[in-house]
Amino acid sequence: MKLSPGDLVEVNKLVTLKYFAGKLGVVIGHATTFEATDIDSAAESGNYYQVRVSCAEEESHIFHEENLKLISKAGKTNNENR
Repeated sequence: MKLSPGDLVEVNKLVTLKYFAGKLGVVIGHATTFEATDIDSAAESGNYYQVRVSCAEEESHIFHEENLKLISKAGKTNNENR
């Protein structure tokens, strides 16, 4: 999944820090990509994004892409409920 700045995401229940589970946040940007060099760290491979989470005042945190669920893409307007 490719996330962009401004995308609305939800932190899923599988996140290590359970405090963030279920919280909404806005993607600030792509933090880094990690490519594992051995089998022990293969699960950590992937993209990491900097996200400003709704419960953390003015702070942002880094999350692995597998811990984020896309709710809405930045710039899209949803008019179906109008």
